Formats: sequence, C-alpha cells, structure tokens
Amino acid sequence: MYDICIIGGGPAGLSAALTANRRNKSCLVISSAPENSLLYKAEQVDNYLGLPQKSGKELLETFERHVKSLGIEIKTSVVTAVMPYGESFGVAVGSDFFEAKSIIIA
Repeated sequence: MYDICIIGGGPAGLSAALTANRRNKSCLVISSAPENSLLYKAEQVDNYLGLPQKSGKELLETFERHVKSLGIEIKTSVVTAVMPYGESFGVAVGSDFFEAKSIIIA
C-alpha cells in the first residue's frame, strides 16, 4: 500500500510526488503517456523560473527525470476507477489494482 497515489503526471502531479517524497511518504504517480499532454506539445515555454526557452517536451522530461532519480514510481496508464475502502482507496489501472491511504488528482 502507498501513502499517496497521484493521478496525473504533469507539473502539478510531479511536484506533489516530489513533496511527498521529501516528507518520507511512499507514492505512485499514474499518468497517461506524456505525448498526450498539451504541455508536451508546446514548442516553447518561458514561464518556468530557471528554465527559459524550453519546449514542453524538454520541461516534462526534466521534471520526470528529477522525480525518477528519487526512486518515485511512475506508471504510464489510465485510471479506470477509484474506490473508497474504509481508511484507504483502491485504484484500478487497466488489469492492475493499487491501494493508497490518500489520493491526489492533479
């Protein structure tokens, strides 16, 4: 069981994963393929501090590399259901099933 399951692998979801990791919480990020993201398709992004004139693809790859370097698991798939289980939640992802104490939808 994870402490936190984060649904969404964009900047908000990956930032949440980074924060969870720094607070010693186990987490799983579930995200569709980066190529499906509008940010990924952006030719140039200039509003991320310290990362000027990067493409959306470069930004997402940088964010993902950082998160993975900390050992945070990212699963590329689509969540099909989230179900409350008393004090935890069940998350259906294709034929896989995960359990977490809390859910963040990013």
